[in-house]
Amino acid sequence: MAFIKIYLLFISYLNLNLLFVNSFISLPFTYINKLTGENEPSLSNITNYFKSIFNNPIYTLLNINNKLIKFHITMDRHTMYISETILKEIDPNAAFTNNDDIKDVYSLDYIGISRALYTTSSFSFMLNNTKNTVSNNFSFFMTKKMVNESELNIKKNYYAYENEEIGFNIFKGNKIKKVLVDYDPDDYYYSGDDYYRYITNNDYKNKKEILTNNGYNLEQNTNLISQLKKQKLISSYSFLIKYNNKNEEKGEIIIGGLPHEYDPNHYSEQYFIYDSVSLDQDTPNWRITFNDIKYGDDSLKNGKIGEFSLDCGFIVTSISYKEYFDKNFFKNLKYTDYCHEEKIGEYFVKYCEKEVIREFKNIYFYFSKIYNDLNGNNKIEFDYNDLFIKSDNNNIYYFQIIFQSGYYKWLFGRPLFKKYPMVFDQNKKIFGLYTQTIENNNEEKNEKYEKKDYSFILILLLIFLFICLVCLIYLFVLCYKNLILKKRKKKAYELDDEDFEYNSASQK
Repeated sequence: MAFIKIYLLFISYLNLNLLFVNSFISLPFTYINKLTGENEPSLSNITNYFKSIFNNPIYTLLNINNKLIKFHITMDRHTMYISETILKEIDPNAAFTNNDDIKDVYSLDYIGISRALYTTSSFSFMLNNTKNTVSNNFSFFMTKKMVNESELNIKKNYYAYENEEIGFNIFKGNKIKKVLVDYDPDDYYYSGDDYYRYITNNDYKNKKEILTNNGYNLEQNTNLISQLKKQKLISSYSFLIKYNNKNEEKGEIIIGGLPHEYDPNHYSEQYFIYDSVSLDQDTPNWRITFNDIKYGDDSLKNGKIGEFSLDCGFIVTSISYKEYFDKNFFKNLKYTDYCHEEKIGEYFVKYCEKEVIREFKNIYFYFSKIYNDLNGNNKIEFDYNDLFIKSDNNNIYYFQIIFQSGYYKWLFGRPLFKKYPMVFDQNKKIFGLYTQTIENNNEEKNEKYEKKDYSFILILLLIFLFICLVCLIYLFVLCYKNLILKKRKKKAYELDDEDFEYNSASQK
């Protein structure tokens, strides 16, 4: 019994530790070119290239009610939603309506959803990149009616525009304007205690106003990360965004921990730098104020606020910085014949010939030194290889920083995520990155980190063997007491006086 108890305690300890260390979920994603439907940007000409990734839509597949559904992934919104059309196909019960009566109708006008139903369905996730899956009910909004605005206004207001979407913004709300919950006369009327119905005629009798933006009160309940953590499927609110490599438009989002904790073969804590988010809950956003920004050795004076967006295909900044880079590079007498500018939509874009791109100096964005080393390991760095992408014409390279009138920050999109594995944490309100990853082709490093990776298991194995040894010794002692001593005791009782005398005589 003692052995069994010790063994069970050991197994419980092992399982708890493994769950704690490795509890995460992975969402593979891929870019889809809206112009061509392909998984690559259009490199054929300047206009098509920039138009194909001004907006950089990436998608993942989720298993809902045993059907795979494509979801847009964004950092511009917080909620998760599915269109009414799709939900009726995959889970009619979750999209249930009875004679157009709708229970739990909500307004999310502040993110571009006029009417939505709050509901649940069964989602399946693969745990820890294994074949083990778990299925639970998750909450989301079913969209019934989207805000009818032009594409430009939707983009400027950070409104939802995809049919299905998963949001990874830090908080609920809108990135640029405070959410106000107020009364909204609309095309609904009261039909019972809890129901509303679309008005189909001019009968406004019993019309009831419903609150504009009342979905704001429930939005937190529809955030995927919050729900995964609440259901104890992940260990933390952290998530990693990484591309497979620089030349591929695919990657994955790993939710539930820091990479150096669950994948020490590729990530080391010594290369992890981070900073706190400049947070205003009225206008929630992944935002930072940099300590400094430099072009080469020259500090840039204005516009030190940075933002992050998966939907952006470039690094976007202000016209004032266009003038700065024109003066210091693009229109410098040495390079002006090799570099060119065009205006495409609302953006000014640049491209240069191969001969001069090496002359572009590195750009540095410095984090706070409060959380990071004082030896210079506290910055994002871009060199000419990061900022100039070769076109189909081997001599032309597209510049990855674009310039927008009326924008005064730095918006980091695809070029940042392509270069650095980026980590965000909704609970700790931080973001960070790995300045280096551990290369697999170095045998010495592989040996070192394999030993580190297996050290925990080896220690547990030694503990297990020690416990087994103790148990064996304990069992041996029990057997000795129960068999040997009892046998001797029995012989002592069985002997009579005659036997004693006979044996004594024999010995003489």
